[in-house]
Amino acid sequence: MPETIGGLQLVAGEPALDFTNTVSWRGAEQWEDWLEDFGDLLWWGVRAGLLDPGAVRARLKRVTGVEEEIFRRAIALREAIHDVFGSLARRSPPSDAALTRLSEEWTRAQSRRRLVVGEEGFGSRIVAEEASELLISSLAANAGDLLLSMEPARVKLCAGHECGFLYADTSRNRSRRWCDMADCGNRAKVRRFRARSRADSG
Repeated sequence: MPETIGGLQLVAGEPALDFTNTVSWRGAEQWEDWLEDFGDLLWWGVRAGLLDPGAVRARLKRVTGVEEEIFRRAIALREAIHDVFGSLARRSPPSDAALTRLSEEWTRAQSRRRLVVGEEGFGSRIVAEEASELLISSLAANAGDLLLSMEPARVKLCAGHECGFLYADTSRNRSRRWCDMADCGNRAKVRRFRARSRADSG
C-alpha cells in the first residue's frame, strides 16, 4: 500500500463519508487530492476495510484498459456524495446532478446486494467479482443507506478553518465539532489562544 494512502485518517465514522475526505482542505485555495490514479483508489479501499489486499494486488497486475474510466466514475461518485452530504450538513438542498449521480450508483449497487445470515440474524452485503466494482458499489450503497436512515442533524462538516471534512456525529448530545480533535480541534485552540494574546497585548 502506498505510504500516502496508508496514512490517511478515517475519522468520519462511515466509509462513504471517509471517501469524500480523500480531498483535504476543500475550502482552501490549495486543496489536495490524495487519490491520483486507479491504484490509489483500490488501495484506499483496503485502507477503509472494504477490499482484500490480495485481491487488489491481483487486480493491479491485470491491465484491462478500463482503469481510467473506472477511476473517473469513482471520483464522480465521491464528489456527488460530498455535494449531497455537504448540503445536508449546511441544511440546504443538494444539486440535482449530484443526487442523480448518487441515485444511479446506489440503484446499481442494489443489484449486487445479497441476503446473508450471521450470528445476529439476517443482513445484506455487496457481492462483486471485480474489486473496483465492489468498492464503488459498497460506497454507493453506504451513502444511499445513510440518507435513508441517518438523522439529518448527525451529518456535519468539520468546523475547522477551510477543512471541508464530513463526518457522522454519533455523540450523545451532538456536540462534536471537529473531524479530529487532535488536528482541526487543536488548530482552533491555537488560533483562539493567539487571538486572545494579541487582544491582551493591544
